[in-house]
Amino acid sequence: MNMKIKTDERYFRSSDFYLCCFLFAKNINLVGIDKDDPKRSIFAFENSVELQELVEEFFQNKASVNPRLFASAIKEIKQQIYSNNF
Repeated sequence: MNMKIKTDERYFRSSDFYLCCFLFAKNINLVGIDKDDPKRSIFAFENSVELQELVEEFFQNKASVNPRLFASAIKEIKQQIYSNNF
């Protein structure tokens, strides 16, 4: 992940794997993964009002997502972590 994404407020960053899978399943654009720390990946998404609402729903246990989409998102995010695409 480039330095601009690491510091730019236009991007939402999180190391919460399941939150990121949820956002990905909700079609929020994943723009990068910081893999500098081998024990923790930090995911960057385009920040938006929709993203903020989804994050709030997730942490308030009010979120819902199609289980198949969520399972697919988990697989895709894991592939992205272990690939060199980001």
